[in-house]
Amino acid sequence: MGFFDGIGKAMSEAMANDDTLGEKVDPGLKNKVLPVKVTWKGPEPEGMARFTEKAKQFETMAMPGTSFKQLAEDAGVEVSYSCNAGTCRICDLTVNGMRTPACVNKVQAGRDLEIEWKDVATMKLIAKDFAIEEAKERKRAKRMANEIQNR
Repeated sequence: MGFFDGIGKAMSEAMANDDTLGEKVDPGLKNKVLPVKVTWKGPEPEGMARFTEKAKQFETMAMPGTSFKQLAEDAGVEVSYSCNAGTCRICDLTVNGMRTPACVNKVQAGRDLEIEWKDVATMKLIAKDFAIEEAKERKRAKRMANEIQNR
C-alpha cells in the first residue's frame, strides 16, 4: 500500500460516523425568540379626503427588544422626536390602546401589537397641550404646598 493510499484509508476511518454518539439534535436555542406581528394604523384622513380615502394600514414583523423608535423608522412611519427621554410626549404612539413614548419603549415578546400613529403636526399640538397641562398641575401643586406650609 502506498503513502497516499494509507492517508486515504485513515481519512475515511476518521470521517466515519461514530456509533457511540447519541442522537443528532438541533444545536440551536431551546427557547427561540419569535418575531411579533405589528399592525400599523395611520391617522384618519381629514377634510374632504375622509370621504374618499382610508387611514393607511399595513403590517410588519419585529423582534422583541427592538425600540419603537427603530421600529417606526424601519416601517417608514414619520415620528417627531425632541427629548429622547419620554417626557416631551411628541413621539407618543398608541400601542395596543395605551399611549407610550416611542423613544424609550421596546417591543415585548409574545404579544402581537397594534400601533396607531398621528401625523407629526398633530403630535406637536398634543405635546404642547400636554406640556401646558403639566405646567398648570405643577403650579397647582406648588400653590397647595405653600398653603399647607403657611397654615
